[in-house]
Order: sequence, then C-alpha cells, then structure tokens
Amino acid sequence: MKALRLIFSARKLIALTWLVTICTAAAQPLPGVVSPKLRQFLAGNPSAEQIISEVMSVSFSNRPVQIYYFYSDDDSRPRGGLYYAGETRESPITLTIRENQETCDEYLTLLLWTLYSQGEKRTIELMEQAKTGALSRADFEREVKQQEFQVLLKARGLLKRLKLTTSERESSFYYKWIAECPDDFVEFLLYKPKGAVSCNPSSQPKDFYDSLRKGQ
Repeated sequence: MKALRLIFSARKLIALTWLVTICTAAAQPLPGVVSPKLRQFLAGNPSAEQIISEVMSVSFSNRPVQIYYFYSDDDSRPRGGLYYAGETRESPITLTIRENQETCDEYLTLLLWTLYSQGEKRTIELMEQAKTGALSRADFEREVKQQEFQVLLKARGLLKRLKLTTSERESSFYYKWIAECPDDFVEFLLYKPKGAVSCNPSSQPKDFYDSLRKGQ
C-alpha cells in the first residue's frame, strides 16, 4: 500500500499552522525530539520520562517516527493525530501534536497517539474494509471506538506510575478522561466526560467512514 495512510480526519487543522517539524529514528534520545517546554517537563518528572521512553521504545523500536507540532485554538478538534506513510520498516510513522496546550496535555497527547500507533495493522485493515464497503458504517464506528477504548485502558494503567501535581491534574484536558475511563466497553460507548475530546482518529467516525468510501 503506497498511499499515505491518513489516520486523522481534520485535514484543515493540519494545514493551518505548522510550528516545527522534528524527524527522528527510534534510537534518538526523546528529549531531543520534543518541544522545549515538554523537554523541561520531562527533565523535572522522571516518572513521565521513563513511561514515555518505554512506550516509544516498544512502538518505534524498528521504525522511524516523525513528530510534527501545530497550533490551534479549536478545542473541538483532536489535539493530535497519526499518519502511516507505508508498510515497510523504513517508512516513518508521523505523530502530530498541538503545541499550544498545557504541558501535561502535550505529554498525554504524545502518550495516547504513541499507544494508538501500536494498533497499526488493525487500523489499516479497518480502513481497507471501509473503503471496499466490506465493513458497514456502524461496524466501523464500533471498531474504531474499540481501539480507542483499548488505548485508554493502557494509558489509565500507566497513569498509576505517573507522578503529577494536583495543579497539573486539575488543569489537564485529558487526565480526567483517561483516569475515569470505565472498564466496560458498553459503558465506554456512552462515556463523555465534560471538557474532554476523543483521541481516536476522527472525533466523528461516521464522517471518517464516508471520507474513506469516497476516496476509494
């Protein structure tokens, strides 16, 4: 599959304002590939650096990753995204992160989308099935939510090791959403904590399904 794998529906958001492009191989130290404020956050929080380093090592041990930063004031849009450029180990995975947000949320955005990248094979399968019509819109939406659910459960487990101040937790856009994620998938389908936006590839999976069908 040679075409770019678009795992982020808000194309206009990506086109709006790039802050900086950082390219890296998995072997490059993490502090060298993130924003200065996140670098400072990691330097002062060993638990945060250890967690993200472990997750990125698992996710990108044999594949390069690119991190792009962007600005946006639209809180209805996802604060990050994920692209697959190809299937070979030489093909980079691209993560996008909103820069103008709380540093804790910049960190959690990176964590969530790195975890999400581990489901690359299944994500591509779903996209192909959606393109051909082998998967209905309702089934596609449910499968996307299932992937998101698994990511949040993994992230919730990691939060137990993450040492944050009360102020960081209370001001975080994502912390409450991750920490209070229900254990049951059926309950998760109705889970919408105030102030939090979905981390999945599209905040509207139905629209994403339609865009895949049109682009077949």
